[in-house]
Amino acid sequence: MLLKEKEIEFLIYEIDSLLSKLRNKHWSEFVLPTLHGDFSEVDKDLDHDKTASDNREWLFIGTRNLYYKICLFLELKHVQYYMQMFVSEFKPIIDKREEVLKEYEGRYSESEPRMLILDRFSDFLGSFVEFNKGPIALLIDKLENILENTRTIISMTQTKIRGEKSIYKSVRSVVELVFPTTRALNKSRFIQKYATYRPDILIPELNTAIEYKYIRSGSKYESYLTQIKTDADNYVKDPEYKYFIAVIYFEDKNVINRKSFNEAVLEKGFPDNWKIIFC
Repeated sequence: MLLKEKEIEFLIYEIDSLLSKLRNKHWSEFVLPTLHGDFSEVDKDLDHDKTASDNREWLFIGTRNLYYKICLFLELKHVQYYMQMFVSEFKPIIDKREEVLKEYEGRYSESEPRMLILDRFSDFLGSFVEFNKGPIALLIDKLENILENTRTIISMTQTKIRGEKSIYKSVRSVVELVFPTTRALNKSRFIQKYATYRPDILIPELNTAIEYKYIRSGSKYESYLTQIKTDADNYVKDPEYKYFIAVIYFEDKNVINRKSFNEAVLEKGFPDNWKIIFC
């Protein structure tokens, strides 16, 4: 029984993670370039057709993989009738590339193009408490998707990085398109006895504050994590903001051991309403 529970727990993580990666890839490769007029002028010398084809292949294979994981999850949960409904809807199309990659304009006005099958998968998974997220949580997932694409946004806007400000200003221009209430810094009320703490981006509609840290090559990220932990202890007393995201942007992320970084984040003991994003 314990083994089965651990297998289900692992599958939940795998499904949630893969679904997020697929949406992230679709958004960054096929939606983000349409959000800013300058994007279409970037990197004209690249073979965009081949790149787009490779990305669609990745989305196709990944979505099929997600389908198999969901089937296994439903089988382990012993919901046979529900599994029959799921298989009946998706088995006839899961090997058809055109059907799997089909887009639609979303369910709400001013929605961005989305992969239909991923939203239908989410509809099925939403019946289980493990995957049932509230509307704010779903929007925060979307925000995190954008922030995780910071490096892509920097590249597509041809931003010259001179420090944290140049990074978050570029990202904020995209965030503002999706979340119109986005504010610049200096508008919050995180006030302590000797200092006022000001995040870089504020999104009142999500009760979320965002902070960027730019780590140059050769610098030790541990000291930056300590700075963020200090901020975490001081971002209080503003009733408008409940969720906090710190984006760590490395000048050269390839030299960073991701596992060691994640362990260092855990050791700092950030509050549950804080998330650290590695870029």
